[in-house]
Amino acid sequence: MQSNLCRCTGKASSSLILKRLKPSIATSTTILGQDNLNGFVSSCCAHNYDNSVAMIGTPVVKRNFFNTATPLLASYMTPPTWNKALGNAAPSSRHFSSSSKNNKDEDKNKKNNDEVESISQTTKNKLQKRIKGISMNPKGLSHMILPGYVIEKTNKKTSETSLVNVDRALGFFWMMKDLNESNNKPIVTNSTLIPADEAQIFPSLNGCTTLSDEVVDLPNFLIRNNRSKDANAQCTLVTISYKDFGHKLLPSWTEPFKSTFSSSRYEVVHISVVEGFFFRLLKRPITSSQKQGTPSDQWDRTLTYFDENVEELADFRDALRMHNTLTGYVFLLDGLGRVRFVGSGKAAEEDVEKLLEFAKELTPEPKKRLGGGGGSSSSGGGRVGRKIHRN
Repeated sequence: MQSNLCRCTGKASSSLILKRLKPSIATSTTILGQDNLNGFVSSCCAHNYDNSVAMIGTPVVKRNFFNTATPLLASYMTPPTWNKALGNAAPSSRHFSSSSKNNKDEDKNKKNNDEVESISQTTKNKLQKRIKGISMNPKGLSHMILPGYVIEKTNKKTSETSLVNVDRALGFFWMMKDLNESNNKPIVTNSTLIPADEAQIFPSLNGCTTLSDEVVDLPNFLIRNNRSKDANAQCTLVTISYKDFGHKLLPSWTEPFKSTFSSSRYEVVHISVVEGFFFRLLKRPITSSQKQGTPSDQWDRTLTYFDENVEELADFRDALRMHNTLTGYVFLLDGLGRVRFVGSGKAAEEDVEKLLEFAKELTPEPKKRLGGGGGSSSSGGGRVGRKIHRN
């Protein structure tokens, strides 16, 4: 065995090889037995492959033996539960036959193709849930992101495409680069209202908590005052931020809106999304800090969401194309809760003009009725959430 190893690796001895592979070899000896293990190593050494870099755990080794051993060890080291689920037989010498290897490669390729098809279908389904009319900035990076927080990347050598996690593909600090390249606007401000026949309802997000300690669900909370279900009865400006940096950009949108519209037909609702298990543990002090920085008359319209349901939050974030969580986002809704206008970052003067113009367009003056009668909406609205009590 030692002579075979030395001939295969040139400079490496069997002791060095076993030292490099000691975690896998030790486990292989237990599972296969010493005789089968000797056959495994001899089979590895019987092949002549070109020198290339192979990964065995974390070390990088330039050895023919390791290049051969890696896939074989992987096939033998499959956990028993996987073998049971896949219906594989116990490891034996037949795994080293060329016909078995070809069959394994075909099964592996078939499995990968099935996975790609399923991923593609899942992605298509989630793409349908994205709000129509949102214009992503082509200069930034956010427009490349697909549902599931992945992007499609092409291998330059094989020309094959695959879905890769955004942080892995673009780097951990991609959001900062995105803001820099998009001039702090991952989403371009709409130049026209999203047509009513194309507009979609604001996505759902259950379990939001107001600063008045009421638990409410979206989008029901946003249309609670429109009892007549009239699209022109009201409009709501919804602002969303994940970080303090984005939160500080939102007054550039909300202050002109509040100063222009004082009627009960216009409302501003702010949603603060807090992500991470650690911050969920600090839910009470975070809420207390928000109350101190928010006027009490706005507590009923200031919502906080701690990511209790990670999957629901991910779908909510993707539907509104809020891939970059460093900035802030604004959404103008009509009386039915449909998204008609979208903006991001700090509002420029022309952005504010469009926002005010579209808000007026969404809420034309109601026609006067003979004999009086109330308005089409109620400012009281009634409570739609449930009160929670903090100890």
